[in-house]
Amino acid sequence: PQDVVNIPAPPLYSNQENKILSIQTFKRWKRVDDLIRAVPHMKEVETLVGGNGIEAAYMMSKEKCKEEYFCTASYDPDRTPEMEGNRIWENAENSGNFKYLGFISGAKRDEILSTSKFLVDPSWSNTFGEHFNRVVIDAMRIGVVPIAINFGVSNNEAGQGVVLKAGVNYCMIKKGSTPKQYAEKIKEYCNMSEEDYRRIQTNNYELIKQFDRKVIAQHYIDLALGKPTGYLNELKTKT
Repeated sequence: PQDVVNIPAPPLYSNQENKILSIQTFKRWKRVDDLIRAVPHMKEVETLVGGNGIEAAYMMSKEKCKEEYFCTASYDPDRTPEMEGNRIWENAENSGNFKYLGFISGAKRDEILSTSKFLVDPSWSNTFGEHFNRVVIDAMRIGVVPIAINFGVSNNEAGQGVVLKAGVNYCMIKKGSTPKQYAEKIKEYCNMSEEDYRRIQTNNYELIKQFDRKVIAQHYIDLALGKPTGYLNELKTKT
């Protein structure tokens, strides 16, 4: 649920820098490593990462770093000799365009987003089906366009979910992209025209009305009364 009555004015496009924010709990399925691997390939874009968790500890650790969190040919075919064999976190830090924020408040998140082009949600799963994280809606509320993975917000290659649709509500990166391909898509989106950016932003201001806290509360009341309700206005029972 969101307070969509007191949403802030959209950020000025001219003030939005080539900067992205990604915040989450570092669980395996959040796939933060996919974004971290891409950082050295997009030095034109400032990458800010917030949150923490067990996978962050592995990525940052010099002694206990997991094998998959090193830069190797199998994970990054476009790596440079300077990147080869290093921890991907180390390569991101050495890129000069990466900053780790740790835990941040909601107010700090909104402050950073107000001057950022995009929020990136790198998560995806082969087993969860269609799903999305709250942080995507948080970004929409601030007027910032999200970037997400096709199998992170839908259950199909085209990234067309019931709620979120590629090119309509978010900018899509395909699951399985190489770090360089991942970076190239983010750089491409950072060069999006203001007209295209505003179109997605406007679509999302309409969508977030579905997440109004009063609307959500009424869904629960209707559910308790056995009425069709929710985003799809249905009522299904399982015996």
